Amino acid sequence: MWQLPTLLLRDRILRPVKVVATTPSSGSRPDGQGNNNNKKNNNKDRFKKPVIKQEVSEEDVAKQVKETLARLTTKGKNKTSKYRKEKREMASNRMQELEDQEMAESKVLKLD
Repeated sequence: MWQLPTLLLRDRILRPVKVVATTPSSGSRPDGQGNNNNKKNNNKDRFKKPVIKQEVSEEDVAKQVKETLARLTTKGKNKTSKYRKEKREMASNRMQELEDQEMAESKVLKLD
């Protein structure tokens, strides 16, 4: 019986894996430099004056609502609706004339 070469029988050599513990303050970079921008921004924010928001009056709210509704609602008839209305009126007029004509013909007696 013959033997397999020793290369096939060797175990794989495992390399050691670096385990890096991440903390919330270290950010997404493993070297711990992920949150430098936030630290700088916090220092700038510390010296800013607080913004005082003015209270909104009822009149301003009503005025803004009125302007918004005026902008959203249609401001007049467009050509398409105008033509559709004319077409409806023409059709109704035609039907009315046909009915009148039939009524007039029904009153006339025809003799054969």
